[in-house]
Order: sequence, then C-alpha cells, then structure tokens
Amino acid sequence: MLLRDLAFFFQAASNDAAYWRSVGDFTEEATGPWGVQALKALAGLNLIGLAASLILFAARDNSAFTAGAISACALFLAGLLLAYPALRLTRISRSTANAASALQSREAGAAWTWEQLRSANVGNPNVGRKERKIALRLAVIMAATATAGCALLIATVWF
Repeated sequence: MLLRDLAFFFQAASNDAAYWRSVGDFTEEATGPWGVQALKALAGLNLIGLAASLILFAARDNSAFTAGAISACALFLAGLLLAYPALRLTRISRSTANAASALQSREAGAAWTWEQLRSANVGNPNVGRKERKIALRLAVIMAATATAGCALLIATVWF
C-alpha cells in the first residue's frame, strides 16, 4: 500500500513538473522567433516607408503632394516608434514566463511531500501574458500604420 501511495505521489509530481514545462513551451511558441521576426519586418517596413515619404517630401510639387508626404511620414514614424516597446515587451514576456515555468517545474519535480507539491503549484501560469498581449496590440498598430502609410503614399503619387 505504501509503495502504491509513493508511486501515486511521484507520478503526480512528475505530471505537475511536465505541466509547468508545457506552460513555458506555450509561451515560447506564442512569442517565438517568427513573432520577433514579424516585429522586425514591420519595423523595417515602417523605416522604408519613412524613407520613401521623406524622399517624396523633398521632391514636393504642390501643397497636396506635401501634405500627403508629411501625413505618410507621420504614420510611418508612429509605426517605427512602436517597434522598440513591442520588441522589448516580447522579450520580457518570454523571459519572465520561461523563468517562472522553469522554477515551478523544478519545485514540482523536487517535491518530497504533498505540502511541497501543493506549494509548487501555486504559481501563476499566465506570467508574461499581459506583456505578450500588449506587444501583439502594438504589432497590429504597426501593421495598420504601415498599411495606411503605403496607401497614403500611393494616393499622393497617383493623384
């Protein structure tokens, strides 16, 4: 009976440790390298758009052309300024979530009593989620500014 109880306890500790590892893996997938690369691409698009709008501003023909170039410049600049906080929040989300899940997994795997196992599972599995959501919203705004800026540049040159 003691052997069965011990096997049950160590199986529970092993399952809890695996759960906390999966929390870290989920955060890694949610903010993985593709997400960071997408943020960098959006920053690059806004930078190129800013350069293009500055070139158009320098080659201004009339007041409508100037207004369109300045408006596009403002949109691209806003998107570019959001790149740093978005990348920083993504890094913070990843590092805090990975550290928290690794700590909880280590504590659950090293537990020798039910109290230790219970205390190992009081951690928050949503660590870093708030930062990840804010970074995602910033990325959406960056994409919107890049899209609006491109449309404005095209409209300025076309008409």
